[in-house]
Amino acid sequence: MVMKTPHIALTLRGNSVSKGIGVADGQVPFSPQSGMTRHDTGLIASTPASDGNLDKIYIVITNEGVVLIPCEENPQMELVLVEQYSPGCGAKRWPSFHVEFGSEVRKLSEVSTGGGSGGETWVLVSAPFGWAQNIASQFVDERDVNGQTISYKKEGKGKETKIKEEKMGAVDMIAQMNTMFK
Repeated sequence: MVMKTPHIALTLRGNSVSKGIGVADGQVPFSPQSGMTRHDTGLIASTPASDGNLDKIYIVITNEGVVLIPCEENPQMELVLVEQYSPGCGAKRWPSFHVEFGSEVRKLSEVSTGGGSGGETWVLVSAPFGWAQNIASQFVDERDVNGQTISYKKEGKGKETKIKEEKMGAVDMIAQMNTMFK
């Protein structure tokens, strides 16, 4: 199956979104910073591109896995390599970063570490524009902040909308109180 929709390639880790997905030896290598890989490092995608970063791509899904094909068209979606993690022993006071994937994304591939202290799961997803930045902007990367599982917040559900909803709730409550005391 070929996803003919051009994607911009991004890498998301905590509160950081970087342009491109790294490629080495024609593959996207799984190279976690936390946890142990005891055997095969489990490549999550492959491509005929030369080494470096992929920026704009098409996606082909085969029986063997995902193939990324460079393209020059204007992207209409994001292909995001999400690097989720739980810190190891020496860094437990720093928060873990996990994403709750909703119906707005399509998971294409996943690989994770096994054993040892800490761990990582890398997930390759096709997502709407702005998805990666939306997730990254919610992550708080400070010591002594609990681990975080972040979900995508659709437009219109930001701070302004929350304030409006709170004001409407207060207005409703006042109206109910006025009715009770008549």
